[in-house]
Amino acid sequence: GSTVLASDEVQTALKGVGDDLLGSESLQQIGDMIEWFSKSLKARGIDVSHYTIVDVIADCELVRKAIGYERIHLLSESYGTRVALLYGYLHPEAVSRSVMVSVNPPGHFVWTPGKIDEQLRYYDALYQRDSTRTGNRRLSQAIKNALADMPSRWTVYKLNPGKIRAMTFALLFHKRTAAMVFDSYLAADDGDYSGLYLMQLAYDYTFPSTMAWGDLFAKGASADFDSAFDYTTELSDPNSIMGSPLSLLIWGAAAGRWPISFIPAELRHVRRSEVPTLLVSGSIDFSTPAEYATTELLHSLPNGKQVILKEMGHVNDVFRLQPKAMAHMLTRFFTEGIVDDSQFKYDPMDFDPPVRLTSLAKGLYPFIVLLNLFR
Repeated sequence: GSTVLASDEVQTALKGVGDDLLGSESLQQIGDMIEWFSKSLKARGIDVSHYTIVDVIADCELVRKAIGYERIHLLSESYGTRVALLYGYLHPEAVSRSVMVSVNPPGHFVWTPGKIDEQLRYYDALYQRDSTRTGNRRLSQAIKNALADMPSRWTVYKLNPGKIRAMTFALLFHKRTAAMVFDSYLAADDGDYSGLYLMQLAYDYTFPSTMAWGDLFAKGASADFDSAFDYTTELSDPNSIMGSPLSLLIWGAAAGRWPISFIPAELRHVRRSEVPTLLVSGSIDFSTPAEYATTELLHSLPNGKQVILKEMGHVNDVFRLQPKAMAHMLTRFFTEGIVDDSQFKYDPMDFDPPVRLTSLAKGLYPFIVLLNLFR
């Protein structure tokens, strides 16, 4: 719309200060800038309490009625699945069928270290079953070792463990990029941190500008913020493999600094919905684990079904790895109400990366020098 809750200053703060993006000094600065941004919006007469999921649904309802549609189908993904779920709670008479891809039930805008550890160990099992592998190396241990023993520099360039952790988690969302992450950590465990440095470099050029951060705070906090949860302590568990870097970056910085206007309590928890719903999940989705939809949401959907696509990750995997099969399943569900996943073929996890970041970092070293000179 005409007013977007984006801030260049917050983007700049998200590049961090000091040698660790997730260090206390850096999180403090990000939090300070988030608080400054919220106050500047208020001074401009912008009420951030109207940037919630409930307001999104109200806007959609205005459009539906204006166009003259009596009932609509909903297709949603990731964050959008929460919008679709609440849409069905608030306006069940308006929703004919709903397909939710990479499902995010109430309470799961926060990633937790324990769940991330569990998912990494699932990858361990896949890796050890891969007949092309030799030895007994564990991916999770390689990650833990590389992070614990990280040197201060790769060649002449400082390594920033927080940026590396953040990009690690983001790249684990999808199976092809996950293979690149694991390959880089196995190399780092052997002393070669070139791949991890390239991930760090990519953070500055991609992550801070990925979204309108004020919009994320407004929608995420109003739906899932828990004042009884110690975000900084819980999300940086030193006993976990890698903690929860993105949640620590977002929630650890924003908690207590962004003004929260909660959506109604009954929308912050799972409740019964009669809307015919298809839940589609990847079995190795780090962002929206399939088990959450299975154990927390499916039982509340008497007209619901779930399809778990084996060894697929987040949204891009589901839509792009086998697009014809996905289109077939969506079409049959929306037109006939039938769940038909028969065209999907099992595609096992391939741990050989499409690109080796270690090789790319060394091959692009002159370019990396130039980038660092002009940053």
